Amino acid sequence: MPEVTHAAVPSAVPRLRLLGPAASLVLVLDVDPDRRRRAMVHGGGHALAYLGALPEPLRDAVRQLGAALAALGPGSTAATVSALIAEAQRRGLALELLPALPTLPTWPAWLRTGAPPLTGPLDLWPFDAELTALEHGLRAAIKRECFSDAEQHDDEAWLAGHGLATAQVGAIGPDGRRTVLAAPTAAALTALTTAELAVQAGLAPEAARTLGAALGYPPCCVEAFVATAGHDDDSLAAARLGVDEVKPASALTVWINQPLALVSHVPCTVHCARTAAQGAVVLRALDAAHPGFAAAWRALASRVHAIDHDGVGWAVRGATTDDALIVDDAVGFAVPPAEARVVARAHPQRRGAQLRRADVALWVDHRGDSDAVP
Repeated sequence: MPEVTHAAVPSAVPRLRLLGPAASLVLVLDVDPDRRRRAMVHGGGHALAYLGALPEPLRDAVRQLGAALAALGPGSTAATVSALIAEAQRRGLALELLPALPTLPTWPAWLRTGAPPLTGPLDLWPFDAELTALEHGLRAAIKRECFSDAEQHDDEAWLAGHGLATAQVGAIGPDGRRTVLAAPTAAALTALTTAELAVQAGLAPEAARTLGAALGYPPCCVEAFVATAGHDDDSLAAARLGVDEVKPASALTVWINQPLALVSHVPCTVHCARTAAQGAVVLRALDAAHPGFAAAWRALASRVHAIDHDGVGWAVRGATTDDALIVDDAVGFAVPPAEARVVARAHPQRRGAQLRRADVALWVDHRGDSDAVP
């Protein structure tokens, strides 16, 4: 089951909503000429997947659209979207284009490889929430994704220094991605390696459940993963985000700005109580080991979080109006250059500006009840 890491170059991923008389379904169309993505169907140089469970009333309609895509020759994304909408109209179906979601950034492995320096208000990194969770009985194993030999070496050395056995599982991807599993014993890695290979080869629900349980993911979040077509991080992000949440969520479930995440799974919802409970345990443990960590983390996490159309993350504090936030303090999160260790940057020039939901791709209010935060 994938951790929360994403493709390195931000890009727009078209989403389409298929409307039926008694149900609707969101579809995601990705450029995939080499057919590398797991999807419902490939065609026209693209991959088509649906988000969430497939409603029974729409099964035939989805099959028809899939067959239409499979019959297309290579073409641009715009042309492919137009062809699918035209095909839906010919069949009496309603298919509408939704605002595209950006691909979220890939964060370097060093974010988790080490202990927090706490030398300033924006210096939380590295901190290892996964190792902390394992040491406090919330999970039996750790899964990392590294993107270079050096990253893998440093991460494995960090984990081995805490008494864990590690193993690379599967091949190195075209982008340099490699998966590393870690557990207290080499024997414990055997079953998890089998499950990880099965998930990498294509969705195997029982393997995903086995792996998810070992990684400490709440069952509700594992089942949400199994039910999501595409079965990868981008599909999960598109399924979970872009929803207009009326009730503010706890800061403990922050994950779109991944450097702040206390958990390594995509929650089934930002209001997932089991995810928040895990985050609370991890935060208390990190604060006990590194006094002052919780206050510094909360100052960044208990905010409105947004992802702009370039894939840059924002954590913003301010006063809320009907459709905007008047910025008092804005912190941006962008992947640093290879040798840099700067994760978060203050943007004082944005003070007094308006942040509107319509101006960003994603928006989640994490200023909800966080009584469990120490």
